[in-house]
Amino acid sequence: MVFSRSTWRFLTVLAALCVLPLGLGCGGSSSTDSTSAATTVTVSGTVTYTRKPLVADATTGIPSGLETDTTKFKSLPLRGVAVRIFQSTDEKDTAGNAVIVWKVVGSVTTDLDGKYTSTVPIDKPTFVEIASAMTPVSGSGVRLVAGSVSDMNSVADRSLYFLRKNAGGSLTPAGDPTPGTTLGVNATVDFAVDVTTPWWKAPLVNTITKTTTTVGASPVVTWAPNAVAETSGTGSRVAAILDSAYTFGKT
Repeated sequence: MVFSRSTWRFLTVLAALCVLPLGLGCGGSSSTDSTSAATTVTVSGTVTYTRKPLVADATTGIPSGLETDTTKFKSLPLRGVAVRIFQSTDEKDTAGNAVIVWKVVGSVTTDLDGKYTSTVPIDKPTFVEIASAMTPVSGSGVRLVAGSVSDMNSVADRSLYFLRKNAGGSLTPAGDPTPGTTLGVNATVDFAVDVTTPWWKAPLVNTITKTTTTVGASPVVTWAPNAVAETSGTGSRVAAILDSAYTFGKT
C-alpha cells in the first residue's frame, strides 16, 4: 500500500499524540514520596544566672561587698559557657553486666544572649550538660576547677562544676548524674542558675559509663568517672566568675 505525503504526516502526528500520554503515564506511576523520616532533632535553650551586684561606699566608691537585697539581684545571660549533649547506647561488659555508655554528640558554647543550639540524632536517650568551662571572644579558654588549690592532679584530671538536665528539661535527680530521657522531637532545655543551685563535680570527659552489677539480691550502680553532688549549693558564684572572665576576654 502506498500513502501520500499528507497521509504520512497525519500518521506521524497521530503516533506522537498516542505516545505522549503513555510517557506521562509512565512518569507518573514511577514517582515516589520525597518525604523521609527525620533522623535528627534540635536541642536549644538559654543559660542564665543570678548575679549579686557589688555594693560600694557612697562616699569613696570603694566596693564593700555584695548586695544582700534580693530585689536588686540581676538575671543575666551566661556567655561563652560550654554546653554539651550526651546520648547513650546499651552495652555489656566482659562479665555480662549491663553498661550504659554516654557519649558527647554535640558540643557548643552560648552566645551573647546565653543561647545555644545543637543538632543531634533522634530517638536516643539524651541529657544536656553545662560545664564550668568558658571560651571568651579572644584569648584562651577558662576552666573553673571544683577542688582545692593543693590538688596535685593535672588540670585535665581535676573536677569541674556541672549542671545536667534531661531532654524534658528536668534537673538531675539526686544520686543520678546521667538523667537521660528519649528525645523524639525538638526540645528546649533552659538553665537558670540561682544563688543556691547545687552543682555536680566531676572531670570533664567525653564518655561516661554507668554499670549495673548484682551484689546479693540488690543491683549496684556505679559511674566512671564518678560524679559527686554538692550538699550545699555553690550556686551562681560559679557562673558569675565565668561570666566575669568572658567580660575580661572581650577587652
